Parts: sequence; structure tokens; C-alpha cells
Amino acid sequence: MKKSFFTLLLIGFVLISFAQIHSPELQEHIERGKQAYRKYADEAVHTKIKNQKEVKSYNVGDTKTFWNWSFAIMPPTWIETPATCRAVGELSYIFVADDQWNVNMNQDDVDLAMSFLEDSTLNTTEYGIVAMDTLFFGSIPDELDADPKVIFFFSALGQYNGSVFDGYFSAFNQMTEAEAQQVSAHSNECEMLYMSCDPVDPTSILTLSVLSHELQHLIHWGADIDEETWIDEGCAELAMVLFGQPDPITQFTSNPNNNLLSWDQQFSDYVQVMLFFTYLYEQFGADFIREIVEEQANSTTGIDNVLANNSIDATFTDIFMDWTLANFIDDISFADGQYGYELLDLPNFGYISETQYPVNVSSSMNNCANLYYKFSEDITTALFITFEAEDLENWDINLLCFDDNNDIQEIIAHEDYEIIFEQPPSPSYVLDKIILVVTNKNIGYETEDFSFSADVLSSVNETKKQGDNYLSVSPNPISENSVISVNIPTTENISIDIFDINGKLYENIFSGKLEAGKYDFQFNSQKMTQGIYFVKLKTENIVFIEKFIK
Repeated sequence: MKKSFFTLLLIGFVLISFAQIHSPELQEHIERGKQAYRKYADEAVHTKIKNQKEVKSYNVGDTKTFWNWSFAIMPPTWIETPATCRAVGELSYIFVADDQWNVNMNQDDVDLAMSFLEDSTLNTTEYGIVAMDTLFFGSIPDELDADPKVIFFFSALGQYNGSVFDGYFSAFNQMTEAEAQQVSAHSNECEMLYMSCDPVDPTSILTLSVLSHELQHLIHWGADIDEETWIDEGCAELAMVLFGQPDPITQFTSNPNNNLLSWDQQFSDYVQVMLFFTYLYEQFGADFIREIVEEQANSTTGIDNVLANNSIDATFTDIFMDWTLANFIDDISFADGQYGYELLDLPNFGYISETQYPVNVSSSMNNCANLYYKFSEDITTALFITFEAEDLENWDINLLCFDDNNDIQEIIAHEDYEIIFEQPPSPSYVLDKIILVVTNKNIGYETEDFSFSADVLSSVNETKKQGDNYLSVSPNPISENSVISVNIPTTENISIDIFDINGKLYENIFSGKLEAGKYDFQFNSQKMTQGIYFVKLKTENIVFIEKFIK
């Protein structure tokens, strides 16, 4: 759990960070720009215009009037804002609205912002925000103006209905003015971002982090203009992590039953995709993220394609399951870092507490989501869990076992959606916490029903009884030909299965209907390796388990 980034006072940071969520009015404007580009932009015309233009470069003191979408009045409207170039770097320009100069932004502010754009981030002095985003996400597009530099235009974006407009990318600027006017809009015909200097502090660490977020949107637009929002926003949130000032990790941690693929513009959505893409970056590296941005297939298909292109023997659903475990474990010293974060310090995820056995749960879960269930650690011998749902192959259950130092000791995966966990003897470790992770890997936007039960054995070799039902193995330890005895009080369907210590099915002894009575089933243990096994009797109403030794 080693972490490294600068922090601010928590209360002030949380209050400001929530402003990053775009208001409905701004989000609608951003989406209208993307839709207008897809409908009206003519790539051949754009190429011809760019090729015929001389490379335009600005100098400090040059003036330009920008079209921008004003939120000062509602409904918002297009206005023209005179501005002056206040700084020029190798990769970027800073323009400031003339009516804000020496009012809400001065030369010291410009110099500080330019140093972060060009020279350094909170995490490194090797490069600034622009170089960082191009390194991790791809090249900045050059659609119309034949100028490789990006304009960062600071003006008073203001606020409305409690929403603070701190910055955004608009695809309208990637269209010609004539194309934009077809939807009653305007274009500056250049690569630019709108940033705020009122009421937002233009040089606060958060504003600069948001700047890296919005620049990723420009890059992602240039690489794949119709990417799904959760992918685009996930990469933009990763940009903030790489800059060194991520969004606060809250809301999603208290309710992980949130569909990763469904973008509802909630703060929990931002946090969720930030965690997922930070996990992808830490597991597979910067080139992997850049390939996702460039991949033309969208959503989970794009991720699957990139995994395959890199000869990674996993799919999106495999990675998704590991990620749900990593969010709760967050320990990079375990399993070669597969279940933790280096760049983020995660708070504890919320869980549903089940304090008594037997546990019987029937509930529902969103697709591409998960829940955590905490069981009592008071296990006399073994814990047995069974899980049921439609389309079982789209679900995973994993048991996380922690010791009294809160260190993860093992992960027990399901075998045929059943888990058997034996209480380990001291002093191997003192069991302190047991968490069942239920993960719905269905790709889609629905909710799915599921149920599971959990119960314990009361002693090592005790026959598990309820009324006239019982199950026993003799002799125990078993010999070459041992007998499993069952007593069935009523006619019903049963199954008798043998599992190894890891919950893997060894052999099905019987499946079918039996009339009431006592039955003995012989089985040959000659091919069994030495160790601990469990036999499970499952009737129509209850499950019995007995431990035996080879």
C-alpha cells in the first residue's frame, strides 16, 4: 500500500473537487458538439483547409476574439470574448480574457500555469501536463489550424445552480465556422480548452489537475471520436492521478453496486472509472492505456482487443473480477501486486455484515458491479458457501481471508459456485476477517438476481444432523474402499459430491432421486492424494458437509 502524491486539506479538497462534475447544461453543450461534428464535419474539406493554411503561431501580446458558450445568463448563449496571448510555450499558449486581466488572473498566475503545462507536474519535473498527456494517451489532433500547439483560454466561466464551471473541451472548435452554424453554434477552428479563472482559482492544484483531465478529452476525441463515455472519462481521471492530484476516493466505496459501463454523471461514476483505469495502468503500463485510446472498437470490446493484441491471456471480465478484489484488498505485497494500488491510497470499502450462521441471502445486483459480504470469523471447523443465479458463468464468488494484522492471507475462488474454507490451525494465522466478494460480470445495463447460503461445520468429525437427515464417512481416515452413508427421511432429489481442500470437485458419487431410507455408497480412494477432503450431501432443502482425511 505504498502511495505517493501531494494532498490538500481533506474538507476543502472534497468540496472543490465535486465541482468537476459537469452541470446538465454544460454536459448537453459538450454532447451537442460531438454530435454536430459527426453529422456535419467533412474530413476532406478539413484536410484541404489545413493544407492551404500557413502555420499560425502567436506571440505574447497578440489579440484574438474567441467564441465561447456563456453561462452568465440562462439559457446559455454564444458570445464573443476578446483575449490576449499572455504566454507562449513549446507546446501551448495561454490566452486570458481581457476583462479578467489583473482582475482574476495576472502574470504570476500565467507563469505558474505555464510552468505546469510545459515543465513539471506534482509527480515529476521531467515534463509538464501537455507532454504527460501525449505520452500516456496519444497525440494532440490538428484538425484545421495547422498549429501543433494547444490554446488554453482562461475566462470567467462562472457557476449556475451550485455547479462551478472549471473547464471543458468543446468539439465545436474542431469544425469549420460554416459547419458549426448549421446547428446555430460557432467555432474557433483550433485545438483549445476553455478554463475558468472565476470563481475558480486558475492556479490551484485542483484546477491544474482538471486541466490535465480536459486535455485527455481532446486527445481521446482525436483518436476515437465515438468512444463510450466511461472509457473516455476513465482515461481523463487517470490523467489527474498521473498529474498527482486525483479526485477524492469517496461515494463509490460505500456502494460498489454501481455498473462500471453505465455513465450517470454521478461523482461515484468518476471515482469508479478512475480506480479501474488506474488499475489497468498499474497492471499493464502506459502503452496499454495509449492503445485503448487509439483502439477504434469501443467499450469492453476495445479492451479485449488490446489485451489480445498484447498476448495477455485474459479478458475484460477476468480483469474486472481481479479489480473488484483489488479494491478491497489493496495490498501490493500480495500476489505480485495483482490486488493493490501503488498510486492511490484507498479507504476501506463498505460491506454488508452477516453476523450469524446460517447465512441465506437473496438479492439483486447491477451488471458489471459487485458487493462485499462480511461473515463471522467464528468458524469451528469449516465454512461452506453455495451460490445460485441465472447464467452462472457471468458471476464470480471469491472468499478473502485476513489475519489479525489485517493482512490478506488467501483468496479462495469458487469451484462450480461452491466454496469450502477450513479454519486454519494456529499459529499459521489468526483468522480475523472473512469477506465474500460477489461479482456480476454480465456486460450490459440490467440488474440480475442472485442468492447464496453459508453455513459451518460444528466439529472436525461430527456427523451433521438435522432431524433424521445425516451424512457420515467411514472409516475416517479413509481406507482403499470407504463408505459414505446417508439417511433420507423423504423421497427427494439428492446429490453427493467429494471436494478437495480448495473446493475443487473431485468426484460426483450420486445424483438423482432416492426414496426415504438409509443408503451406503462405496467409493475407491486409491487415486486420491493425501490430504483433507469434504463430502457434500445436497437435498432439495438443505446441504450437509462432512470432512474426511486420506
